[in-house]
Amino acid sequence: MARNERKRQQKLARRKKKRAAKRTGGAREFTRDAMLRREARLASTLPVLHCSIPSPEHFDDMGIGTVALARGSLSGEVTVAIFLIDIYCLGVKDAGLLRMPGHQFPEYIGSLDMNEDREVCEPDCARKLVLDSITYASNLGFTPHKDYRQATLLFGDVDAASCNREFVFGYNGKPKYISGPHDDPAMIQRVITTLERTCGSGNYEVVLGMSVAGDDFF
Repeated sequence: MARNERKRQQKLARRKKKRAAKRTGGAREFTRDAMLRREARLASTLPVLHCSIPSPEHFDDMGIGTVALARGSLSGEVTVAIFLIDIYCLGVKDAGLLRMPGHQFPEYIGSLDMNEDREVCEPDCARKLVLDSITYASNLGFTPHKDYRQATLLFGDVDAASCNREFVFGYNGKPKYISGPHDDPAMIQRVITTLERTCGSGNYEVVLGMSVAGDDFF
């Protein structure tokens, strides 16, 4: 086999191997997502053990905080849905599902209370806060975190329309993006570019390089 042909065959083999690895990784990710969705749907039929959101004062001061919904029992397993809500700009900035033994749950919630001023609320108001934040962010050009769809399944048939509370978004009537410690330069630039496109110069604020309470949670 000629040298050039051998190199070509080796290159094709490497490409084939990469494609196969990518397909395997995608299949694993699909399986993981399917399992999370299944767990969330099953857990959504269990009693609500805990539901809390940041207090209005915390949101006024920080602009970001954690919505937590837990179902299960302290004597068994607990499933927790977590939503990191940026009410100033991005909506659901992070989200996820956690499972833990019931006896670990009080310590877990206690760690949230140490970082945020929080209040217990009904699940319908927690869901409304999450959904309203998505609507606000969507109007600015942002979508919720990729794991939101799994986490929100834990709400089950909770109806956000049953909540009569109103939540205020933005800062002094306009979006304000505060970068967190995990926001890399590429993300920061995407956010600024999006705000420039959807809001226009002078119609939003940007604060860079701040470590925001709650942003280190995940």
